[in-house]
Amino acid sequence: GFEIRSHANPTVVGCKIHHGMTGGIYSHDDARGEFLENKIYSNTYAGVWITSQSNPTIKNNEIYDGQQGGVYVFGEG
Repeated sequence: GFEIRSHANPTVVGCKIHHGMTGGIYSHDDARGEFLENKIYSNTYAGVWITSQSNPTIKNNEIYDGQQGGVYVFGEG
């Protein structure tokens, strides 16, 4: 998966993010970024975690079969 933090601002398009030992995308510590048209599936945690004042753009992704849900937003995410 992807861990995005500390003001990082990546663009991720058209990837398969799957079978990770944690979540598919973990955005924290004021991270940004764009995640567009990806397939995010079969990860141990949620497909997308957003926390700690992060504000990524998650658009037109397929998110499914995560063991802890699709998108999890908490702690000022």
